[in-house]
Amino acid sequence: MREKTRGVQDKIFDFCKSEKKHTKEIARMLNDMNINTLRTVYVYPMVKQGRLKRVNARYYISVTGFKKVTLDQWKALGLPEEINSVSFVNKK
Repeated sequence: MREKTRGVQDKIFDFCKSEKKHTKEIARMLNDMNINTLRTVYVYPMVKQGRLKRVNARYYISVTGFKKVTLDQWKALGLPEEINSVSFVNKK
């Protein structure tokens, strides 16, 4: 994942931590980013990764807490494999 993409995703995650946000609010926070770009490049992948949860059509909230992920999902998030205090769920 590109550094810029990760940075924008982190901003979205922090913005949606306290309460659900509409995609228009998120776009406005990101200097009026195009809504289609926002959803396809940032929001939908974050939902797939488990970082955001979709609430009522176009509202999203950050997912905090723990989630079981496979090693491939962990790598897709760009996190180091060296962390040894995490148990991975193997999908075959």
